[in-house]
Amino acid sequence: MISVLPVQLVYDDCAEEEFILTIAIPTYKRFNLLRECLVNLSASNFIFPVEIIVVDNDPENADAAMQFIESIGIKHIRYFKNNENYGMFGNWNQCLGLARGRYVTLLHDDDLLDATFGVIMNRLVSNKELFSETLIGFNVSILDQRASEDVVHTNTLLQRIKEKARRSREKNIRVVGLDDLFTSNPFQGTLGVVMQRDKVVAIGGFNQDMYPISDYDFWIRWVTQFGKISIHPESVGRYRIQKNESLRKDVIQGFINKNVELRERILSTSDASFISILFVKLKKLNDKLDCDYLWAGSGNKFGILKTIFYIAVKTSVLFFKKAVKLKIKAK
Repeated sequence: MISVLPVQLVYDDCAEEEFILTIAIPTYKRFNLLRECLVNLSASNFIFPVEIIVVDNDPENADAAMQFIESIGIKHIRYFKNNENYGMFGNWNQCLGLARGRYVTLLHDDDLLDATFGVIMNRLVSNKELFSETLIGFNVSILDQRASEDVVHTNTLLQRIKEKARRSREKNIRVVGLDDLFTSNPFQGTLGVVMQRDKVVAIGGFNQDMYPISDYDFWIRWVTQFGKISIHPESVGRYRIQKNESLRKDVIQGFINKNVELRERILSTSDASFISILFVKLKKLNDKLDCDYLWAGSGNKFGILKTIFYIAVKTSVLFFKKAVKLKIKAK
């Protein structure tokens, strides 16, 4: 269960009380990004009841928040201020607890949901396809706004391989099960993921102890309890990359270590072969190379030799993935 922590409602422009979808935006001291996020969201024209809630994790500056939200002029929005800072994933859970929609999606203040999201959601609601899903995801694009010194220098070959892999994901609906999640997290945070709110509450939201991969842990628990999930090929938003907490070396190492912990937990509750145990070790190396590729900065260059090694590791992961067969044990 998710308990709503002490919070103040500082702005309310929602006359209705029943919504099909809540778009919940956790924020913290980033009015400039929040403004862009909300203005971009206002381009979506929904034909069904939608509420927008902003949950501000900064307990101070209430007057500034009021002035900000009034200056935006967006309809059907509620703005909350937490009584204290509950941490990143604590605020995500606060968003989920305050949402009133039958479905909910978490939109972070530095990300963007494009008008395509509204078009597709209108279709899924109109034909009732949405209501047969417990969780539905979409592809998103990357909005990389890092300074040049924060971007890893890679060669053209690796860039082409990455681009080909990205395009392959945009052709068909992907059905993702535990064996897929054992290999990797298919989402960029929570962007473009729409979930049944009652089931979000039932599994207790995001586990803060799994920082910084609490979202990955959440998808694992979701699939374990509710079954496979669908990811549609359309791109509905832009996941922004800037210099932030994710670039810290301790956070990057946390990603790698927690991924190992999570995969070992899956094996402990599943019938897994010896190959699966070896796979965890191989995937740890793959995760390290992924982090080097994404976050290590311009001082970490992917030359031809490192690229060949990276491709070899990736290929090995794909090969062993086919051999990894997991069956969840009945508890």
